[in-house]
Amino acid sequence: MTLFRKRSDIDMTNGPFLGKIIAFIIPLCLTHILQNLYNAADLAVIGQFRGDAALAAIGSTTSLNAMLTSLFIGISAGAGVMAAHHIGAREEQKLSEVVHSSVLLALCLGVLGGTLFFVSAPTLLRWIAVPESIFDQSLLYVRIIFFGFPASMVYNYSASIVRASGDSTHPLIYLTISGVTNVALNLVLVLAFGFGVEGVAIATIASQYLSAALMLIHLFRLKTALHFSPRKLRFHRTATKNVLYIGVPMGVQNTIFNLANVLVQSSVNAFGDLAIAGNTAACNLENFPYVAMGSVNQAAVTFVGQNVGAKR
Repeated sequence: MTLFRKRSDIDMTNGPFLGKIIAFIIPLCLTHILQNLYNAADLAVIGQFRGDAALAAIGSTTSLNAMLTSLFIGISAGAGVMAAHHIGAREEQKLSEVVHSSVLLALCLGVLGGTLFFVSAPTLLRWIAVPESIFDQSLLYVRIIFFGFPASMVYNYSASIVRASGDSTHPLIYLTISGVTNVALNLVLVLAFGFGVEGVAIATIASQYLSAALMLIHLFRLKTALHFSPRKLRFHRTATKNVLYIGVPMGVQNTIFNLANVLVQSSVNAFGDLAIAGNTAACNLENFPYVAMGSVNQAAVTFVGQNVGAKR
């Protein structure tokens, strides 16, 4: 009989649930906290060793990056929901179709989005009123970051699928490894090699590709129905349609929320480098309280998804 989850994964279809939900949320919450800490480390390194202008160059684009990625990453929720549904229903073939369709969708959206945003970056930065004094640095930073789009998509989609089986620990482990790599590369590129914003951007995308690779290797090594095989990559019509049907509205919702932040950021940008740098530091700290809310949301979606599939 094919396994739909490992023994160490949380059983989401048999109660009591409170303890299981908390056990699932804790690694998920730590994952988001780590992401914020690594972002803070990036800003700390560049601000400490390259000054306010470099910090402002990165900070002036933060909300724009979040808005552009929110739609595509939001769709990953659709992959997680459908995977959870088929795990609960014990539908091996449909689960495999979701896994392989989602990974291919992540790759395609990553390449498409990265290319589109790379080309349109100068226009986008002018729309949000990035000051001329830091415009070139901001442009260099975001264009390098956009090269990491495919990796970011693959990690988020793969992590969403793995969590659907009740495993929120492995995505945390792989993010920890890539995050430590990110911080180490920041220090090496900025301090040892004298890079500026481009050093932080290169460190970021390198760690993104590492986390994506670790997630794919994890899926490849699984002996459950979640097993990933590169030879099976293709778009399965029903699976892809269902992932998009659930994911696109969630992505659009995230985009609308982040659009408000972009409007605020464009107003702050008009006040110059120092105001942007201060706002960047404050916003990075402000993100931490939202971690718990997002973790509870993802846990609820996953638990409900499995029980809908199991008709419970």
